[in-house]
Amino acid sequence: MSTEGLVPAMLLDQTSGLLNFDALIELLAKVSPSTIGHMRDSGFAPNLQPVVRLARIVGTALTAQLPSLDSAALHYAVDMVESGYVLVITGSDSTRACLEGVVSLAAKYRGVSGMVVNGRGTDYQDGLALGVRLWIVSRTRSGPK
Repeated sequence: MSTEGLVPAMLLDQTSGLLNFDALIELLAKVSPSTIGHMRDSGFAPNLQPVVRLARIVGTALTAQLPSLDSAALHYAVDMVESGYVLVITGSDSTRACLEGVVSLAAKYRGVSGMVVNGRGTDYQDGLALGVRLWIVSRTRSGPK
């Protein structure tokens, strides 16, 4: 399929003519999240906010949805995540954290660009100390099981 006229030339690989994902990520890194939000009607978690103001991440998303009181899927996702990826976690328990400091350490070791948590987090300061860019919906002292 030809991408001619559909994709700006600056985002195409000059040899293959295919979309250059590295160029796309570099371009998206310069865009404000609110600008993207203005272009979309859905897909954003309510109350999601960066732990450190003005932090930005962009990359391929690896998602994990956690059933109540079971963080095994999160540990599996951290084992699978690749350098430069964004780990996106959705927790189903409204009282306990789906993210804790040791997971931030493992994710940082794996080279994640950042983590987005549609749920609660604890020990988030540990991740910040490591330089992990983190967005969470809310904080709690109750850790995952």
